[in-house]
Amino acid sequence: MFDPALDARLSALAGDKPAEVLVTSLDQTDKVLTVAVATDRGTRTYLLRDGHEPRFLGENRLSLIAKDLAPTAPITYTARDRITVHGYLTLPVGAAPQRLPTVLLVHGGPWARDRWGDGAASRAMQQFLANRGYAVLQVNCRGSSGYGRNHVEKARGEFAGRMHDDLVDGVRWAVERGVADPQRVAIYGAGSGGYSALVGATFTPEVFACAVDVVGVTDIARLLEAAPPIGSWACPGGTAMWATRPCRKTARAWTRSRPSTGLSMRKSPSSSCTA
Repeated sequence: MFDPALDARLSALAGDKPAEVLVTSLDQTDKVLTVAVATDRGTRTYLLRDGHEPRFLGENRLSLIAKDLAPTAPITYTARDRITVHGYLTLPVGAAPQRLPTVLLVHGGPWARDRWGDGAASRAMQQFLANRGYAVLQVNCRGSSGYGRNHVEKARGEFAGRMHDDLVDGVRWAVERGVADPQRVAIYGAGSGGYSALVGATFTPEVFACAVDVVGVTDIARLLEAAPPIGSWACPGGTAMWATRPCRKTARAWTRSRPSTGLSMRKSPSSSCTA
C-alpha cells in the first residue's frame, strides 16, 4: 500500500486479528471505496469515504456460522529438492491433532492457489470434511500463483513429477508431526486437482488410501495438443509454457505421466466424477 493514510484505515478494519483486507471497488476519485475484510471463517464488507467512519454493509453466509467452523492455519515446509512450499491445515473442532484421518485437498488450475481467507474455491469442501472429523491439508505446490514467477515456472514439465512430489512431501510433513494417520490419507481434487488425485492413486498408492477425482484430466499430452488457441486458458505464460518441454522434448516421459497409462497398476481405490 503506497498511501500511508489509506493503509492505516484499512489496517484498522482488520483489528488485532489476522485478516485479508481487499479493496473490491472504488470511484474515479479514489475517495469512495468498498472493502472486504476476509478471514478463514467469513467476510465482512464496509464502505469507506473520506471524512467518514467506515460503514458496515454486510457479511456473507459463512460469517453467520463462524463460531461453528474449523480454523485454518498457514503452514510451510521444505520439499525434497529444498524449495519452500506453503499451504494450509484445517483441523476438526474438538479433536486432538494426533493421527487424524486426513484429506489432501488439491486445488485446480494448476496455476490457481488455495487461500487462507474466505472466498477460496475449496472452502465449502474444506469445512465439510473438517466437520466430519478429517484433517484437511491444502498445498500450494510449484505452479501455484501468488508466490512469484519462479515458483510458477518450476512446474514446467512437472505435472506428475516434482509438482506431485510437493503434494506427497506435504503429506509426509503432516505425518511426521503426528497430525495425519499415514494409513488413512485420501487425495481429492477437481480439474488439474483431479489429475493429481489420479496420479496419486496410480503412481504413489503407498501414500494414499483412496483418491477422488472430479472432472480430472487423464491425458495431459492430448489435452495440451488439442488446446484451443483463443485465450490460452488464461494461464500464466499461456499453454505454451506448460506444453513446450513435456510435449515436444520428452514425449515418452510425458506419456508415462498419464494416469490412464497406469490404469492396470492402480492400487488405491479411486472414484471419478465427470460432468
